[in-house]
Amino acid sequence: MRSLRSHLVTLVAALAAAAPATAQQTTTIQEWNVPWANTRPRDPYLDRQGRVWFVGQVGDYVGMLDPRSGEFYGRGHSGAAPAWWPRGCDSKVTPW
Repeated sequence: MRSLRSHLVTLVAALAAAAPATAQQTTTIQEWNVPWANTRPRDPYLDRQGRVWFVGQVGDYVGMLDPRSGEFYGRGHSGAAPAWWPRGCDSKVTPW
């Protein structure tokens, strides 16, 4: 969970730094708790629809967060060490 937060904070900071500075500019940071405890989420990726994709380093899963609804979706969760790493997911969060 800590890893995903730090990557999201870095992403928000980078986006804020790229925006032109104004005197009254404020930034809001929203945090979400990943529903799979102790799985060490990492490598967040923001897609064109605004969804955040990530993997569970320990949990052997691909996850997706929809920030608009706050809902998480995931595939895997076997608890075993990852035997493969997907190259992507379709619209139903099925890895390929």
